[in-house]
Amino acid sequence: MERPGERLVRKGDYIGGCFFKPESVNGYINGINPGDRSDIMGRFPFSESSVDESMRFARQGGRAWRRVPLEDRVAAIRLFQDQILRYMEPLAHLITRETGKPLWESRQELLSTARALAVMTEHGPSLLEGTSLDPQQAFSEQLPHGVVGLICPFNAPVQTPTIQSAAALLAGNSVVFKPSKFTPGCGQVVAEIWDRCRLPRGVFNLIQGPGKVIGRLLVSHPDLNALVFTGSYATGRQINEWCATRPELPVIMQTGGKATAIVLGDAELEQAVYEVMIGAFMTAGQRHNSTARLIITQDIYEPFMARLLHQTDRIEIGYGLDPEIFMGPLITESLRSRYRKFGREIEAAGHPVLMGAGSERLERRGFYARPAIYRVHWQQGEPFLDVEPPGPTLLVYIVKDWAEAAALHNQVAARSTASVFTELDTEHLQHMRERLRTGTLNINRGTIGGSFRLPSCPQGSSGNGYGNGLELLQQLSHARAQLVETEPFDPFQALPGTQWSDDLQCDDTMDLELDPHTDISEELELISVWGSSSKSIVSSHWTPTPISVKNWSCPKSFHDGDSHASTLHWIPSKAAVPHSPSNRAPDNNRITSVLYPYGRSTLSSRNAGSWCATVSTVPCRVVTRTLAPSAMPKSGWTAKPGSATPKRESPEQAFRSIRRDVRNRNGYSALAIGLWKPFRTSRTTSGNNLTRPLGVVTCHADRSVSPWSIR
Repeated sequence: MERPGERLVRKGDYIGGCFFKPESVNGYINGINPGDRSDIMGRFPFSESSVDESMRFARQGGRAWRRVPLEDRVAAIRLFQDQILRYMEPLAHLITRETGKPLWESRQELLSTARALAVMTEHGPSLLEGTSLDPQQAFSEQLPHGVVGLICPFNAPVQTPTIQSAAALLAGNSVVFKPSKFTPGCGQVVAEIWDRCRLPRGVFNLIQGPGKVIGRLLVSHPDLNALVFTGSYATGRQINEWCATRPELPVIMQTGGKATAIVLGDAELEQAVYEVMIGAFMTAGQRHNSTARLIITQDIYEPFMARLLHQTDRIEIGYGLDPEIFMGPLITESLRSRYRKFGREIEAAGHPVLMGAGSERLERRGFYARPAIYRVHWQQGEPFLDVEPPGPTLLVYIVKDWAEAAALHNQVAARSTASVFTELDTEHLQHMRERLRTGTLNINRGTIGGSFRLPSCPQGSSGNGYGNGLELLQQLSHARAQLVETEPFDPFQALPGTQWSDDLQCDDTMDLELDPHTDISEELELISVWGSSSKSIVSSHWTPTPISVKNWSCPKSFHDGDSHASTLHWIPSKAAVPHSPSNRAPDNNRITSVLYPYGRSTLSSRNAGSWCATVSTVPCRVVTRTLAPSAMPKSGWTAKPGSATPKRESPEQAFRSIRRDVRNRNGYSALAIGLWKPFRTSRTTSGNNLTRPLGVVTCHADRSVSPWSIR
């Protein structure tokens, strides 16, 4: 890294983890010290081919970088912070040489940058955490955009690209950075420091060049996933035109336009004068939040302006490396020409000149200018509310009270920051807080002060709805929500009219082997525990669990029976096995549903029963259907006395019918299906005594408690 007074080594573009000078050069940037035009920084080549190369490496590096743990990304940013503090003096001298700002101000920029990085590493990771409703089933996460392009200005040539690139990298993006054509050396130093942070190849890239050539290619590149632009409003409009074919591209614009100070009659005079003067003329009025307009009430105008003109006339203007100067030069001769031209336009419009625009002649040949102050008759003629006064220019507007001051402020096009000087705990201050439409509101502080910790969103033409504080981390990432369905697909919950379940083939089954010497009722209790979790029909989340039951035999206490296999849908929450089935309708607080066989008083010596599903709903209504195995004979069977003859169906058909019946009824609150075991006998017995309960599900309809319980 260069020491003070050393010649700057022009290393070229930084792409894919190394510096190189392009083979095909499309032009050069002439680096000149604005405070001493005899100090030639050098000629920096630029190439259009570097844009494609940098984007290619950024895509490759980004795929690896987004998988790097967050704590490792934080460590890289802390290493950058350490490098800034370690090389503060040579960095500060370089900033002063390229921008002309005083050396003390360059040091201030670096200290502010280091503090911002410390805040980012401390509080940034929490902003990148997602939101979780259920860690397994419902959550969101912050994901990087991909390749982020940065186009940065000259007035903070290290602070702005450092904070923006650090935010992009911490969020998991890769970066392609184009510095201002007026500060190519500072852009090169930013790349050098990132190179010392041992980032993967291609994660950070630097391309030099003017905005109309390299900037346009970068903005319109199809592989660009997000763009951060900091600069003038006019350039921002041009970028919007270049991005017109990609409206989906996230573009964060910070277009400044300068700020406004409001001084009321009860303000502390010395404090207000000092803050307004510093805000208007620090950095030669070239900051995005420099004070360009002063709105002041009539009762304090005379003493305030007398003091302001006196102090402004005493400002020291000179070369940035001189220790006693306050204001350095403008960045280019073009800006100084616009500054003088704007002063002539103000005078031509008939507005009084309180301190005229002009050049400052010094021993060193630089782009020096002195502060200019004009009183604007805003109620007559052109108020100059829609333009950005160039350079160290302050426009003064006189109003009668705080209400008129707030209304006039809200007519200004650019409203990034506003300062109000008045006594605290006054009623009119509270009213002004409610009325002023600005991104940052400072009370008894100048407009150039701000906090990186606090979110703020510039208003008007100062931006496009994005903040410029710590929230930049979230803006350089996007939230993705994930909803995970853990329950099996239930075709019977398909929307009406889809006819989804009519042709359903139930092939996904679970085989359950039952020991014929074991009490089947105990086995079925295990099945119920394995089944679906408790659900309420009200929420339409009941899910079938297909079960294939094989080797079904009766306990030895009963007559020998034939083995039987059938496919059933088991929908239990909790199960219990009663000693005998209940044929009565359930009461309003309990719902019982069982699957049991029908028979007649005298059974044949062949098969002994068919399967039946009984569904009870609230109000007490019973729906009964019969499930007949394919081997069941169609003769010799009658329905249970007092009930309609059931229709023989396959298990799948019957359960589809049951669900349709239940779904189309009103007033139900829960559903359960139990399992009962048929067997054959040669004795004459009653139908009810021929049933052996294998399982029954009982649930409460009382919604004040859990809708399911064990009976």
